[in-house]
Amino acid sequence: MRKELSKNKVIPYVLSFNEEDNIGSILHDLKDFEEVLVVDSFSTDKTEEIVNQFANTKFIQHRFVSHSEQHKFAISLCNSVDWCIRLDADWRISAAALNEIIKIIESPEVNAISVRFDFAIHGNITSVGLYGPVTCIFRTANVAVLQDGHTERIVTTGNATSLVAKF
Repeated sequence: MRKELSKNKVIPYVLSFNEEDNIGSILHDLKDFEEVLVVDSFSTDKTEEIVNQFANTKFIQHRFVSHSEQHKFAISLCNSVDWCIRLDADWRISAAALNEIIKIIESPEVNAISVRFDFAIHGNITSVGLYGPVTCIFRTANVAVLQDGHTERIVTTGNATSLVAKF
């Protein structure tokens, strides 16, 4: 169905730590991708067991040092593709967002895409608007990751755009 999101173009990655309540839902949203990476910080719950139920998903453990270092590690695993989609286990990605991504990544002028998102707390979606748009989709060749307070900031070169659809 989504051959446009093939392994040669896009790899989503999800960072996780003890996300058994959320990880299954985001991986279900990503079922049409050929490959999804889960970079886990040595969860002690059932996260790994749930991830391993998805045939298109690779579970990789990596010691957490900082958010920026986890993202840098995940991006290094995506160097064989043009684009990465950076996700958290407590986010969701809608069909409308995926369809919009397919159209945008075909443009050679765009290097990054920002999105607005809802997230889940213990598996329940909340629409609390705590965050503005976040750069989550980017060309792997044009990205840097900076530590920004307690989290990270994705920085890209070139033109960026925003999705109309929310994650």
